[in-house]
Amino acid sequence: MNVEQPSSGFWLGPIGQISQNARDLERAVRFYRDTLSLPLLYRAEGMAFFDAHGIRLMVARAEREEFNHAGSVLSFAVPDIRRAYQQLVERGVHCPQPPHCVA
Repeated sequence: MNVEQPSSGFWLGPIGQISQNARDLERAVRFYRDTLSLPLLYRAEGMAFFDAHGIRLMVARAEREEFNHAGSVLSFAVPDIRRAYQQLVERGVHCPQPPHCVA
């Protein structure tokens, strides 16, 4: 597939990670690992990471209560995360905090 790069110089790469909230992390780990048979890559405080056939799935407790709702977070690969963040802010995207590394 030939993808045209936008003239603005800003583009999103492929999805690098999907994040799913879990109120009960241990139950979620058992579900994704044991029921769905997704390989558990590693765990960090409040998070578990699985290999979903080449896409990383992060199952985690929400960082803040306002984010504790059903839904997924898509993480796109970008060449320069700080530059991409700045460009999104300049375009009017509300970001509660600058990007930070979680894995």
